Amino acid sequence: ECGNRIPAKYAQGASEEFSDSGVLLKRNPKAKEIEQINLDQKKANLRANREKADQLLLNMFSNVAEIELAREKKIEQINQEIKLIESRVQKLLENQTKIQSVLKKSDLKNQVRIKGLESDLITTENQIQQSNQFISEKVRERTLISDKYNRDSERFIELQTSR
Repeated sequence: ECGNRIPAKYAQGASEEFSDSGVLLKRNPKAKEIEQINLDQKKANLRANREKADQLLLNMFSNVAEIELAREKKIEQINQEIKLIESRVQKLLENQTKIQSVLKKSDLKNQVRIKGLESDLITTENQIQQSNQFISEKVRERTLISDKYNRDSERFIELQTSR
């Protein structure tokens, strides 16, 4: 039957429905493109995640002072880890100096001992490098945690004032 079907290329477009007498009954919007559907879904997921995070924030803390206290505890924990590793680096540096001193005084005829000391020196230098890298990572972590808790404090204030 001719006229009962919409051609495929127009089926997803906007359309209007009319009564037999030609009165407009309904306007149908254009169907969403798959990209728009995906974007809408992504936005809905982000909104839902934000609402969950907001609720968690409100459930965990009753005021901004509690958020600041939690931040300070985390930062202090990281500072203690940094101090511990800095202490280890200091001992490694002292050990490195001792190995270098012994190496300089070693008898060149005793190649076995020299090779052992050189190996110890390389191991110590690697440990110093790894420890310094760990300290750098902890410093970055401390900054990220501070920033996160600052954002949490700001968001908590927003949520409290909007209630």
